[in-house]
Amino acid sequence: MKNHSFQWTISDILKAVKGRHLFGQPSQPFLNISIDSRKIDNNSLFVAIPGENFDSHRFIPEVIKNNIRGILIQKDKVSKKQINNWENNELLCIEVPDTIKALGDLAHYQRMQWRGSVLGITGTNGKTSVKEMLAAVLSTTYKIVKTQGNFNNHIGVPKTLFQIQPDHEWAIVEMGMNHLGEIDYLSKISKPDIGIITNIGPGHLEGVKSIDGVKNAKAELLKNLSENGLAVLNADDTNVMSLKDDLICPFITYGLTSKADISADNISENYSGYKFILKTSSSSIKINLPAHGHFMISNALAAAAVGFHLKLPLESIKKGLESFLPINGRLAVRHLSNDIFIIDDTYNANPASMCAALDSLKQLKKSNTAYFVCGDMYELGEKFAEFHKEVGNYAAKSDLKALFATGKYSSHILKGAQEAGMKNLYEGSIDYIVNKLQQILEPGDWILVKGSRAMKMEQIIERLDLKK
Repeated sequence: MKNHSFQWTISDILKAVKGRHLFGQPSQPFLNISIDSRKIDNNSLFVAIPGENFDSHRFIPEVIKNNIRGILIQKDKVSKKQINNWENNELLCIEVPDTIKALGDLAHYQRMQWRGSVLGITGTNGKTSVKEMLAAVLSTTYKIVKTQGNFNNHIGVPKTLFQIQPDHEWAIVEMGMNHLGEIDYLSKISKPDIGIITNIGPGHLEGVKSIDGVKNAKAELLKNLSENGLAVLNADDTNVMSLKDDLICPFITYGLTSKADISADNISENYSGYKFILKTSSSSIKINLPAHGHFMISNALAAAAVGFHLKLPLESIKKGLESFLPINGRLAVRHLSNDIFIIDDTYNANPASMCAALDSLKQLKKSNTAYFVCGDMYELGEKFAEFHKEVGNYAAKSDLKALFATGKYSSHILKGAQEAGMKNLYEGSIDYIVNKLQQILEPGDWILVKGSRAMKMEQIIERLDLKK
């Protein structure tokens, strides 16, 4: 059988999770670890995960009917009667106190059996874009695996590590957080050789309370780098650079400042993206980056810094960056048939990314009319009103014709804009905003649509019938 997957024996599983073997002795090893009962096959070990909305232990009878050969269960989630009903000679059953922890333990075990290297990425903004740019750059030379989508938490990171095959050379792992200790846990699971912090700003403040809390949380990645590792730091971010003194490993910097090890010069922007000169300590090369937003240049420099450290030719770095495909919902520019431009930045939002998106709108629209459709920002803690006012204030100074706000915090956004002297302010539902825009938009106009993921701001774009 030609299959190069990592193979799990009973011995491997028990060693990884330190669980209790209840019954079963499958003769063939498992080739996959799965938590999705809908996508499982008989080569997989099914790990039953309890969740906020449902507990996958209840799907065990279903997966058994589909001839699954192994299950990993949480002791307090199943009864003795259920276990007795499942017992047969074809099924392996292992019990642990906590299957979520066991999932991480299995992922760590697989990572440590592998001879390749891990690159960990965290930051308030830009993680996913940096991940995709890194994948484009490194894949010019190496066989890589990367986080799919934004699966960057205690469930998503193990799923990424389970994708690793023996012939992979690099795993690019995105790490998110909403509380202290989370990135430390993810770093201990994945054991990164290189760690990147894109930036540190107000995000997930409900869990970490302050910018210092964000900094401490992001620093957990760097604290898990060994002496032989490498930290990749954003030279334009003073909070990020303040972490360098505690490093035990070397570091490389990137940024728009000329003092950075990897920098950009001669920057210009047009509808297709940015043009700039990528500069290293010893050479330079022209880059045509197919992405918008000044911070995307910074993201590209982060990817270039890793490529430079790994001694990739500048031509390979250029090839990778220029093949980058913008991600849906992240400053994606849509040019509609009636010559209206929409900047779709609906994926998520925090104060820093709101202001960065407004900067991009101002740059891209040139002398054309622009509108901002703004939704709530979540997880900002007790200062949520202040942060929303700041965004409104910033919007008022961004050369807009009108500001539309929706959500329970919309009044704070409009108050900030009003205090800064802006007059054309609208507040209401998605239906109201769509109807109003349909009445006033003209060819050549630009619209920025942005808000936190839970606001589902993409509905505005989907429902905006701009044909007149």
